[in-house]
Amino acid sequence: MKDIHIQNRKRCIAALVLCSLVFITAAIALLVGVTVDGNYVYLGLENLRYFTYESNIFAALCAFLCIPFQIDGLRNDNYHLPRWVVNLLYISTCTVTVTLLLAAVFVLPFKGFYLSYIDKGNYYVHFLTPVMAIIAFIFINDDHNMNRNMLWYTMIPLLIYGTIYVIEVFGKENWNDHYHIVGVMPPVLAVIMVVVVYFGIAVILRKLHNRRHELSKKEIKEYYMASDEVSYPTIEEAISNLAIRNRKYDRGGDIAVPRRIIILMEEKYQSGRSIDELCAFYVKELFTIQK
Repeated sequence: MKDIHIQNRKRCIAALVLCSLVFITAAIALLVGVTVDGNYVYLGLENLRYFTYESNIFAALCAFLCIPFQIDGLRNDNYHLPRWVVNLLYISTCTVTVTLLLAAVFVLPFKGFYLSYIDKGNYYVHFLTPVMAIIAFIFINDDHNMNRNMLWYTMIPLLIYGTIYVIEVFGKENWNDHYHIVGVMPPVLAVIMVVVVYFGIAVILRKLHNRRHELSKKEIKEYYMASDEVSYPTIEEAISNLAIRNRKYDRGGDIAVPRRIIILMEEKYQSGRSIDELCAFYVKELFTIQK
């Protein structure tokens, strides 16, 4: 049986590496130009009119949010992301995934594969950052199950950008149609296709993430049901031992109660005590040990 603590540490290291790389590659993409009509061009702030760059910046910021939790996970030997962070990762991963796929529809026909995915900044924004963000969200940052309501939240960035794009391109005519919507298909059909593809991406990512989440949850449960770590006569002794183990990682900051582990312990021991009561007992034991 795999040691859950070792697996958690490996997951934490992998998450730290990937999230750091997502942040770095997005930063590089903003500093690297693109090839336009055979000439090298540095767009600077002009990049911000492209959903591709905005989605990469969003993904970078969300990845950066994870880093303090990963550092803390390495220090305390317990990596876990809050739900709100995983929710943001889900939304940002959807945004960069759509750039990976739609570049093939709206960019590839006009620029070819090399200029669309490999050349200079496009390598980072159309390929590298999306792929790393997808891997991190599905296989590593799987702390929480994504409910169906989150599907609608993933649409917010697309709706905001789509509204601005339509106004700037077809209303004010301040921007050129850089996604070649008119050149590929009728605008209405293009909008419908983008929305359907985007929502489909959100559905698929949610399904893959939740499948991985349930698998990890099952592995953790099996470990605590069979491990010697919780093989004590009573749940009180098991929780006391958990407090002793966690005490060595205390750095004098806020106390984190391992509620998920205590819930699994209660499933094993069936003591009949409430989870709140058992969590309070853990804190009491932790303070007793500190003295």
